Amino acid sequence: MPLTMAGPVAPPRDDSIAITGMAWDTALGSGIEEVWQRVLAGDDGFRAFPSPVPVRNESAARLATGPRPGGSHEQYAAVAAGTARRALADAGLADAIGCRLVLGTSLGPHADAPAAGSLHAWAEETGRRLAVATTPVAVSTACSAGSDALAVAATLIRAGRADRCLAGGVDLLSPAKLLGHSAMGVMSPTVLRPFDTGRDGTLPGEGAAVLVVERLSAARARGAPVRGFLRGWGAANAGTSLNEPDTSGVSGAQAVLRSLVTGGCDPADVAVISLHGTATAANDDAEAEIVRRVFGAGAPGPVVLAAKGAFGHTLGASGVIETVLALLALRDATAPPIAHLRSAPPDFPLPLPIGAPMAVSGEFALNLTLGIGGFTTCLLLQRGDGACRRDPRTPAPARPASSRAIR
Repeated sequence: MPLTMAGPVAPPRDDSIAITGMAWDTALGSGIEEVWQRVLAGDDGFRAFPSPVPVRNESAARLATGPRPGGSHEQYAAVAAGTARRALADAGLADAIGCRLVLGTSLGPHADAPAAGSLHAWAEETGRRLAVATTPVAVSTACSAGSDALAVAATLIRAGRADRCLAGGVDLLSPAKLLGHSAMGVMSPTVLRPFDTGRDGTLPGEGAAVLVVERLSAARARGAPVRGFLRGWGAANAGTSLNEPDTSGVSGAQAVLRSLVTGGCDPADVAVISLHGTATAANDDAEAEIVRRVFGAGAPGPVVLAAKGAFGHTLGASGVIETVLALLALRDATAPPIAHLRSAPPDFPLPLPIGAPMAVSGEFALNLTLGIGGFTTCLLLQRGDGACRRDPRTPAPARPASSRAIR
C-alpha cells in the first residue's frame, strides 16, 4: 500500500526555495521551449560518435552546438559558464553578483585528461568567468551529481549561507566515457529504450543544465517569475555494487521518502515522477521496485518521465536536465512520450507514456537519480507561477489507469 506521511501540503513560505531561472544545453538544442517541443514529439539527439577503439555502439547523444574548441578543461568551463549566463538571463539577472556557484559532474575533464587538475579546478574557472566572488562548490557523486548540486544549493540557502545560488550539472562526451560504458557491459548495441521489455542497455549523452535557486522572499522582492520550487530532497546509499543499484528498492525508496518528508508531501500528492531510466535491466527493475514500495501496486500513481531515450545518459548533468523537464511537465500538465519505448512490462506499477504525451494532474513532481557506487538522490519539486500553457482549445491527452492499458 502507498505510504501516508504528511497530510495536507502547506503553501510555499517566504523561505521556500524558488527556482527563478533555467537553462540547458542538450543534444536536442539549447532553447527551453525548442527542446521541450522536440521531447513532446518523441525526438532524440543520437548521432555517430566514432571511437578510436572498438566499442559496442558508436552512437551517442552529442550537443547540438557541435565541436568545441580547446581541451577538456576549457570545454567544461565554457559550456558551464555559457549555460549559467542564460539561466541568469532567464531569472532576470544581469550577472552572477551575489550568487554562490554549485556544480556537479561525474569525472569532469578527468576521464581523458587526468592532468587537468582537481575536480574543483574547472568549477573555479567557471566561477572566474562568471565573476562569482565566493569559492565554488564542486560535487562529484557519479550520475547523481547534478541532483546533489541542487540539494547542496538548497541546503546553503536554508542554512543562511547563501541567498541565491547558481546550481547545475555538466558532463561532456569523450572517447574514455564511450569506452567505459562499453567495457562495463552496460552499453546498448541498438538504441536506448527505457523500461521497454526489449531494452538492452544504455547509451552515453552529453549535456549541461543550470538553475537559479533563491529564497522565495528575495525572488518576490525583485518581482522575479518563479519557474518552480525545490520543496524537498533526500539521499541514500546501499553500497551494494560499483555499477549496479540496490535491486530490492529499499535504498531508493528511502531517498524518495526522505525527500517527501523534507517537503511535507504525501506520495498521493505526486503527479509526475522522473525516473533514472538507463534502460539497463538492473536499473529499470530496481526502479520498478522503488516505486512499488513508495506508491504501492495497482493504484494509478504518478505518470513517469524518462528522458534518457531522448538525451542519452548525461551522467552528472542528468539530474538537473531532468529537473527542468519535470518542471515543464508540471507547467503544461503534460508528460512527454518516452522515446523508443514501444512495449511496457505488463506489471510495471506506474503509467508510462508510449507514443504520445499523457495528461498529468497535480502540482508536485519527484526526480530520482541513481548513481554508480550506490549514490541515490531524490528531489521534490512543485509547480511554479503561471497557468498551464496548453492551448485550452486543444483536448488534453488522455491518461490511462495503468501502464498495462497503454501497451
